[in-house]
Amino acid sequence: MRTAQLVALAGVAAMAAGCQSQWVGGMTRTDIARTDVIIKTTPPGALIFFNDKKQSAPAPIRIPVEYTHVVTVYDRQNNYGAHMREGMSTVVTVLTFPVWAVASLFHYDEQMLRHEYGGNTHTITTYLAGYDDTAQTITLEGEADHPVDITLVRSK
Repeated sequence: MRTAQLVALAGVAAMAAGCQSQWVGGMTRTDIARTDVIIKTTPPGALIFFNDKKQSAPAPIRIPVEYTHVVTVYDRQNNYGAHMREGMSTVVTVLTFPVWAVASLFHYDEQMLRHEYGGNTHTITTYLAGYDDTAQTITLEGEADHPVDITLVRSK
């Protein structure tokens, strides 16, 4: 009889320990992100092309850039025992079984936000008499400002 009770208790603990669901995508929101690209050159005064479009003023210049931004909310159900075991070694997991087994009976909901940006890779080309032409590619990811410092090299 005692063995049957231990087996039943072990079964309940094993079931409780594995109650962590997969991430499930939920609400998605699409909007426009805006980043000011601040381009400075050394020496100043270089002609700037942003995505092959000539800018109206030489460097230093501030260019407002808009691109798509998608936020997706992911949900899952987790338990405190699984949360406790994250990063534990096998030995510590076995030794702390009584604690996390009980904690596994208590569940909570988790949320995670995923940000995706589209049209956020841009090319900056600089031209200045007596200096080599320079091109640089940048990737914007929702920041308010993105400073770009370009040092021009004298032509030989």
